Amino acid sequence: MRTELVRRCAVMLVVGLLASAGVTLAQPKGEPIKIGLLTPVTGNLARWGGYAQNGAGLAVDEINAAGGVLGRPLQIVAADSLCQPAQGVSALRRLITSDKVSFVIGDICSSVTLAAMPVVAETKTILLNAGSSHPDITYKAGAGGNVWTFRNYPTDELRTQIVTEYVIKQGAKRFSILNVDNDFGRGAAALSKKQLEKQGGTLLSEDYYKSGETDFAPVLTKIKGLKPDVILMYGLPDSVPPLTAQMKAQGMKIRLAGVAEFTTPDIIKRSQADILEGAVEGMSWAPILGGAGNQAFVDAYKKKTGGEAPQVHAFTHYESLKLLARAIVDAGSAEPEKVRAALAKIQYDGLMGRVRFDDHNQAEVPMAILAVENGAPVSKGTFTTKINYPH
Repeated sequence: MRTELVRRCAVMLVVGLLASAGVTLAQPKGEPIKIGLLTPVTGNLARWGGYAQNGAGLAVDEINAAGGVLGRPLQIVAADSLCQPAQGVSALRRLITSDKVSFVIGDICSSVTLAAMPVVAETKTILLNAGSSHPDITYKAGAGGNVWTFRNYPTDELRTQIVTEYVIKQGAKRFSILNVDNDFGRGAAALSKKQLEKQGGTLLSEDYYKSGETDFAPVLTKIKGLKPDVILMYGLPDSVPPLTAQMKAQGMKIRLAGVAEFTTPDIIKRSQADILEGAVEGMSWAPILGGAGNQAFVDAYKKKTGGEAPQVHAFTHYESLKLLARAIVDAGSAEPEKVRAALAKIQYDGLMGRVRFDDHNQAEVPMAILAVENGAPVSKGTFTTKINYPH
């Protein structure tokens, strides 16, 4: 098994390097296989959508340079969800009815993905999620009833358990929650509260902020008076710089934990280093993880984007596009029913390890704990846990 993993990773690495160098191995012919890409292109999360588009685009470039899929080129058809359920559903229906796609990768926003799931079930369109983390997506997929939805991204149930357990083992006992006010943030808060109760932590406060909000002074004053050991924050990256600046202004030395890109070079650079020091988050990918294949992806992405470093959504959409292409090859057809069956039993050796789906169509994705130490991201280990599905 290990020999096969090494062989496949080596092949992927060579293909990626040849593609990034402009070497065409074979010219795919025939009608393109269209893949819809549903992401926020405008709005507050457009930056994440840009990462997703660039990652998926890089994968398509490499696949087409290597001869395409079943001798046919892949073609991305992008649609803007605005990270809003109604807009996302309208965009999805256009992809299916007007653009005639049978496969969709998306959305980054859990609320959009949850709204999209009935549509793909109705139209028998494969939805491969690469960026939403709400547990209800997995609860409702596969054995949960919606056989057309798959997820190649960790659920917040996994993330909150691992993050909470990690900081409690390091001695944290008292917690405040400060999450973004959306399905992601509220879902993560509910899961965090369950984990605190299970693992013996004490919750002192629970607060939310709106996307785009920059004034955290009132809620920070409240939290400061409660004296928690850790602020659990499942939020948006752009909120971290003003948050850390206002924490410093109030003289707060409270550790941050959760996920909000605390450990990405961009956020570290834009935030108050002394406040962010020691912050931890659960991530499914980072540039510092993985081996030669991962570094080849980082290098190819930077070349494609003129030097921009990839973020987790760039990687997950790159990997998910490759995963879907492999399922089409395994199916020997681009017919959705056959590809769905191939996805359900796939064993795909990706850049971070083997990808397979459980009976709820959830990929078994390991979670890395990353921390900020001396102003730089470091890995504290990779962890896995079982999902407790409702009965």
